Amino acid sequence: MVYCSGELATAKCREARGGRAGNERETIMSTSWEYKVVYVAGWKRVSVEGEETYPEQGERTSGFARRFLNGLGADGWELAGIQLTAPGQAYYTFKRPVADGSEPDLSVARNGIVREQPEGGSAAGPQAVAL
Repeated sequence: MVYCSGELATAKCREARGGRAGNERETIMSTSWEYKVVYVAGWKRVSVEGEETYPEQGERTSGFARRFLNGLGADGWELAGIQLTAPGQAYYTFKRPVADGSEPDLSVARNGIVREQPEGGSAAGPQAVAL
């Protein structure tokens, strides 16, 4: 039995846990992610960048939540966090690895209008665009 303590475990500890002896931290940190933010209003209404989804007639809220979340999971999205905004209302943030050779979506979405990033915009994230 090998006892491993702390974040910087030795190669022997990583091997004992089934990991590689190489620098795993570099591999993990090199993954690029894309994110999807979903507004949930008591699971009676879900909004993703202006596209709203509602439960079917007579559908239980738990069934609607399961169906919606399973749809995102089938597309490779994983829940990364929940930000409560008010009782029964929250923003759910999902992430998935960016496909090889692709870039994350940095377009600006406003009131149903999507605009691409202006030329020369920072690759670090979305920039505000005046309308």
